[in-house]
Amino acid sequence: MHLGREPEGDRERLATILACVRYELNGRGNSLPDNGAEQPSIIFLGDTFDAFVDTPRRMPPIAHAWMDLVKELRNLGAAVRFFSGNHDRWHAGNLERHAGIRPDRGPAYLPHPRAKVLVSHGDEADHLPPHERFIKWLSDTRAAHAAYRTVLPFGAAQRVAAWASARLATVGPGDARATASHEQTVNALRRSAMGYLEKKRAQVVVYGHAHRAELTAMHDGLYLNTGDWYLSRTYGVLAGTHARLVRWKAGEPSPDTLAEHVLF
Repeated sequence: MHLGREPEGDRERLATILACVRYELNGRGNSLPDNGAEQPSIIFLGDTFDAFVDTPRRMPPIAHAWMDLVKELRNLGAAVRFFSGNHDRWHAGNLERHAGIRPDRGPAYLPHPRAKVLVSHGDEADHLPPHERFIKWLSDTRAAHAAYRTVLPFGAAQRVAAWASARLATVGPGDARATASHEQTVNALRRSAMGYLEKKRAQVVVYGHAHRAELTAMHDGLYLNTGDWYLSRTYGVLAGTHARLVRWKAGEPSPDTLAEHVLF
């Protein structure tokens, strides 16, 4: 969702998520609970926030609006699970204290009666040169988070993180290097998913991160990339015996099913 990157659109993004979940729970004839679990689960698959610097007593204001959404989703009877992405790694416990959600740093297995489902944001599988991989590992540590929030006051820390995130995400039209880097990311996540499937460590692998939605049947299972809600409004559903890749279209009677496969 990258909440905070374009604040003027955040409320609309949150409202469309709620409308989408209501549709999946009711418009399709309660399709989500049909997976055999005790209750349907809504999974936020990373980069829910575009920049997230949590302190023991404060967190970004948009987090409160997101937690209001979580309450609405729970009122609909759904459980909510949150995976941190490369944009929203720095948590200090507020989501757990205020919303009862402990962020997953992935990969993790989801309970499912018909398939072994591995889920992660996917950035750990990205193709990075060794020095960038080391910097990423270092920046993900709790020590780096503590140092950052100690050096800068909360407001400044959040503004710097938001500025850096927006700056790094801005690419000029026709930027060949950015296009090549994106293709490397897409292919790296596919290879990672294939590795899990070939080694029988999963039957379904679900990633985000690449901002390119796909549902692909591989020789040993399924690979689902949910794409993004930020621009594309795409999402995945595992229900009953099927996996679906769907695009939400506000104002339409029903969303578009882009792909569908039987679970292995």
